[in-house]
Amino acid sequence: MKVIVQKSTPHDAKYLMVNVPVRYEEEDMPKDFPGREGQYWTGIINIETGEWGRYLSGGEFTHVPEIKASMFMKVADEGNYQLLDKDGEIIAEALEEYVPNFMPGDHHGDYLILEFDNGKVTNWRTGIEAEVQAWVDKFAERS
Repeated sequence: MKVIVQKSTPHDAKYLMVNVPVRYEEEDMPKDFPGREGQYWTGIINIETGEWGRYLSGGEFTHVPEIKASMFMKVADEGNYQLLDKDGEIIAEALEEYVPNFMPGDHHGDYLILEFDNGKVTNWRTGIEAEVQAWVDKFAERS
């Protein structure tokens, strides 16, 4: 597992970029699901609001088409997670890692469980700042 902590000074984390493999093809998600490119799915989630998009440029989302969908994918230790500031700069990242504890659902670190509707991850929890900080601290201690 490779973990890189980009900056050691306080920064405002605004987004979480998630990049995970699609292990079971159409069983995991349709090929035309927003954010899916080949064998990977990538999404960017606003940590405070649960709003999600595909790309980030100058702090603005490129929104995905409005969809109502559920995601339940086995990721195990193959996920890549990056905390981004408001400009999309990487603050911290964990590569080839289990699903972070602050992610929604009863995932046990193995499953990505997301509900999408109207441009938001509807099962996203708010008030998770301390959990996100603990996740970052865990990797900072290892480096």
